[in-house]
Amino acid sequence: MKGIIFRGVLGLLALAGGVAAAWAQSGVQTLKVQLRNGGSQYFRLSEKPVVTFDGAKCLIASASLSAEYLMADIECAVIVEQSSGVTELERKVVVDYTDAGNLVLRGLNMGSAVRLADVAGRVLRVVVADSDGCASIDLSSAPKGVYIVSSKEITFKVYRK
Repeated sequence: MKGIIFRGVLGLLALAGGVAAAWAQSGVQTLKVQLRNGGSQYFRLSEKPVVTFDGAKCLIASASLSAEYLMADIECAVIVEQSSGVTELERKVVVDYTDAGNLVLRGLNMGSAVRLADVAGRVLRVVVADSDGCASIDLSSAPKGVYIVSSKEITFKVYRK
């Protein structure tokens, strides 16, 4: 089954506006995986976690921690800053990969352009966030390779296997 790997996805995020200023303060930037049962797991971005989606499973691995989840068990995954284990600053953009091969971004500004480019910088597709702040990019027919997804709010690499 084809999978998509987001390698070092979160280490490559372009931080926008007030979030960038808030993150410039001391704290540990993490990927927070919020589970439907109320639990959560944190992966330090400095360890460049690799997120692999394969069918109904999601595997996240970093230098010190790895975990496997059923996609149905994950509520969302967001970027947060943990300053003392007490305070979190949540990143507003959530990225999902559907079984149909679509990459869905939620939490964008309405009308925000999202670009899919190859590693040479050629823009392959541009989609615009709808009034709900959602944008979807169909990757089901994309050939294997590395792609860059970018908007004003977020930038990351997609590894298509």
